[in-house]
Amino acid sequence: MNQKPLFSLTEVSTPSGLLERVLLAIEHKQRMARLWRIRISVAISAASLAALIPASTALANSFALSHFTSYLSLLGDSAALTYWKEISVSILESLPAATLTMTIALVGVLLWSMRMAIRSISTNTTQLQHA
Repeated sequence: MNQKPLFSLTEVSTPSGLLERVLLAIEHKQRMARLWRIRISVAISAASLAALIPASTALANSFALSHFTSYLSLLGDSAALTYWKEISVSILESLPAATLTMTIALVGVLLWSMRMAIRSISTNTTQLQHA
């Protein structure tokens, strides 16, 4: 009963400098990924900032066309206590909800992308300082 092992552990020689080359390649890939994250988040920030300008203009126009401020000024009137239900419904109906939602969403995207850009830049600078 002389059984041969299914496999044997033999030592394999690795080329010299392989570990250093692999570590450098990993570091290079990580650096490139950080740079791409910075570029993409800055591009999204710029695009949302550029879109925010016409969106805020559209929001201002929507508020002007809906006479929202006129209805809102009725709250200071003495009749507001008597007709508060009608005034509150009029205020809600005159609110430009679609434009307001779009503008708030753009502000959210702008803040999120700026946060991601700042995080990526600070991570990148931290990595460069430790290198």
